[in-house]
Amino acid sequence: MGGQQSRFRRRARSLSGLRQESSATPQSIRTRLLHLAHSSSKRLAKINFKRKDSSKSQTKAFVDVISHWKDNHLETLFNEFEASKILLELSDRADSARPPLHSIGKELLSAQHKDLTVQFKVCKILLLVADLFVIDYSLLVHAFLARVRLVLLPPPSNGIVSIDSLLPPLVNISHIEQFFHWLYTDEWKGEEAVLSELRSCLGSVHNLEDDLQRAEHLASQYGDLEIILARDVGEAVDSTTALSEARIRLDSSLIASRSSVLSRLIARNEETQDRSPLVLDEALLPRAFLPVITRFLYTDKLDFSLVSSSRAICTSSLSEARAIISGHSPNSSLHRAAHLVHIARFLGLNRLAQLCEDVLLSELCLSTSVPLLLWSMDGGSNWLARLAKATILKEFTRFVHSPHLFELSSTVMEDLLSSQFVQATEVDILEGVIRWGEHELLRRLEASEPNVVADTVHSVSRRGIKRSEMDCRQLRDIVCPLSSHIRVDYCLPPFHQSVEWAYQKGILERGSLRDLVVCPSTAEIDPDLHWHSIPDDADGPRLYLPYYQV
Repeated sequence: MGGQQSRFRRRARSLSGLRQESSATPQSIRTRLLHLAHSSSKRLAKINFKRKDSSKSQTKAFVDVISHWKDNHLETLFNEFEASKILLELSDRADSARPPLHSIGKELLSAQHKDLTVQFKVCKILLLVADLFVIDYSLLVHAFLARVRLVLLPPPSNGIVSIDSLLPPLVNISHIEQFFHWLYTDEWKGEEAVLSELRSCLGSVHNLEDDLQRAEHLASQYGDLEIILARDVGEAVDSTTALSEARIRLDSSLIASRSSVLSRLIARNEETQDRSPLVLDEALLPRAFLPVITRFLYTDKLDFSLVSSSRAICTSSLSEARAIISGHSPNSSLHRAAHLVHIARFLGLNRLAQLCEDVLLSELCLSTSVPLLLWSMDGGSNWLARLAKATILKEFTRFVHSPHLFELSSTVMEDLLSSQFVQATEVDILEGVIRWGEHELLRRLEASEPNVVADTVHSVSRRGIKRSEMDCRQLRDIVCPLSSHIRVDYCLPPFHQSVEWAYQKGILERGSLRDLVVCPSTAEIDPDLHWHSIPDDADGPRLYLPYYQV
């Protein structure tokens, strides 16, 4: 039985079958081969050609270490990881926290720059004397908002308008106050019947968003404030020569309520009774961003599709081409948001700055984390710098094998490596430090040797340099500030070739915990005691999540 089923006999039968079918026609053979190729391609499509999960190989050495531990030691290490996990969650919440800002309605409602007084009379009954009194009451509102939201409002006279004839009966002061609060915020907490009656009497039929868009359109024609962008504010601006696209009309009460900087400029013109246009330097506010800022001032929305041209953002077509090739096009939302956030902060538009930060956050990934981190640290955004740093720490295993590693300075690298939450093994961190040091050494060699032919690859980079040819003393001096942050006692496996090479070259020094440690409870030699018995003056193991999830 077994001999009949052996693979040698099956092969013999298949060969004999081929000999018998050798007389088949070429067309039938071609048809069978096509069918075989089609069926084999289907089977190959089901095969998963992805790489194996590297986290298993990374945790294997850790599992081998803790496999012989006692239960109390495992519990101690687990509690250490559990405490670090709680700190990680708190750190993530702190990094993503930002000060809350009001929406446009609440910001206008609490502003002081209101230019229209609404007067009305209400009846009040005094219970003690059983008499009826008529009380004059007034509220301050923004004229531009009342104009677009209250269609039936009569024309104002000297900044005052009366609505006595428009109010329905049995309306008290609280109803009017709630209505004007709704006028700014679209929030109503009273009876819906009262709101519906007031809206019909005063002619408010649209929601706040539609009315604000209509206010922007009306301001472009009837706004009481004209802004001109000039290339040099020191030069006199001639109204006949100024470009039409650099002029815009807005409502002064809105601008004064939203921008603290423009509010001071408007107040200065009012003190001097200067009715001339407000002139701004185009170097501070490029005309390409003027429609975007105007849309935000009226609607609280950020719309980069309104950017008219990239000429005001990019200085030349050559620089624009280089930016596109490098993946940082000036027409991208990333570049525009990074440019606009500085303008928003200069003008005191904090909410616009936060909207730009949200756009930058949506583009945050491993490839953009380093440019955004460096930009944020150079006066960009402290909030975004924390999130970019957290992104690098979470993807540090991939990061140390990417070319973005070489864009960081020694100071930034030290800040990253000092974190408790670096998601990489100590061996991966060591290899990343060595790669960074070798690249830095290569860069210094290029700087010391002149490049004979300009705009070409340096000879050192072109021919490369082997690790054996590097000066170990120079490499050790470069990585010395970084190697001190590597927790040598928790390198797994402890005799990894990268670790041993770093010992031989003097990059690492053998820690005191690397020696055989005598366990104080059992008086036995325990080489892994530092994992579950951490001295007060030593750093414990980092919270590497694959270790914690084992």
